[in-house]
Amino acid sequence: MAEPSVLLVTSSGAPASAVVPVLAAIEAAGMRVRAIDVGAVGAGGSGVADRMRRALLGEGAERKLRRELELSPPDAAVVFDPHSALALTVVRDQVMNPAPVIAVVGDLEPVAAWSQTDADRFLAVDDVAAVALADAGVEGDRILVVGAIGERAFAEAGHQDRAALKTRFKLTGKVALVEVAGLGAELTGQLSLQLSLLDSGSAITYLFDAGTDADAAAVLRRQVPTLGLRAKLFGQTADSALLWRAADVIVARPRPEVISRVMLVGGKLVALIDDAVPNGQRLAAGLEARKRAISAKGLLMLSSALETGFGGAMPAATDDGADQVADVVAAVASDKRGVLDERRTAAQAATRDRVHRANVAASAAAAQTAMPGELEDLGGGNGYA
Repeated sequence: MAEPSVLLVTSSGAPASAVVPVLAAIEAAGMRVRAIDVGAVGAGGSGVADRMRRALLGEGAERKLRRELELSPPDAAVVFDPHSALALTVVRDQVMNPAPVIAVVGDLEPVAAWSQTDADRFLAVDDVAAVALADAGVEGDRILVVGAIGERAFAEAGHQDRAALKTRFKLTGKVALVEVAGLGAELTGQLSLQLSLLDSGSAITYLFDAGTDADAAAVLRRQVPTLGLRAKLFGQTADSALLWRAADVIVARPRPEVISRVMLVGGKLVALIDDAVPNGQRLAAGLEARKRAISAKGLLMLSSALETGFGGAMPAATDDGADQVADVVAAVASDKRGVLDERRTAAQAATRDRVHRANVAASAAAAQTAMPGELEDLGGGNGYA
């Protein structure tokens, strides 16, 4: 049997934190992938100018997608944002050899625009997101829960025993991982100073993740010993995901990649809220609603947020969403005609239902305006007492 052919549709609105892991998982599953970028048609925004721009760009995107589907029809198409999905489903309904459309909804709080796309499958990160899609108008039968979508290493780390990892890395007491990569030297210094002021600081081991940020690492090497913090520093290492799993609390800006990592390793996030991350407060709020995060609006709020984070039960790690997406894509591609027929059957049933309701309404209206003839019962009692 030939390998399934998959069309991956990206845009400026498609989050790289979801696209890259899904692409890797689909290729690892042995499917042939072609990628096409439809540009700014996927950009968000609810203003009049935003809607006009999407309408104009959408026509060009539809022509581009139509050529792709007609010249080399795939067995399935995968899309990551609602505006590109709308263009793709419009084209799907126009070409002679359509392909099922799989919408990967990586948001914790999906936007209502997904309900306008008529995709064949909607893949949500968890039950809460699935309910939000259904409330927005997406048919429940089309929604599947796949888990958080992120790097495979973090998904695999989520299966490791946290206590065993603490022993392996010689971590004692409460463990807080602090992502300082990208914070810069000044903010890293302020953050480490704030951590040293915690009342329970002596009972906490800090794991500083500096990534490739040499400036942040230099500040920590110079400042942490003088502040008396019990801490370890790491950057790019094969053990990064395991160290994230070992932590009881993760302190970081709520970037999409961080949100996925926290869910995959079963951690709690203390979200540093500032203007550096677009929609950071909304992303953190989505995780807070799932009891997986506490927001710290400014470094002065970090102390109380950390204390709250160390309390309560640890959340469970989610499934590997990227792998689950690949499984769904393979299943849909292998039953391409069956999946497309599901939608046609549902559309025909809806049409029959609308016609039936219209006929009933027309009959009722005709009865109301008919000429009177023989004696007819208008309701009420059976006569006089």
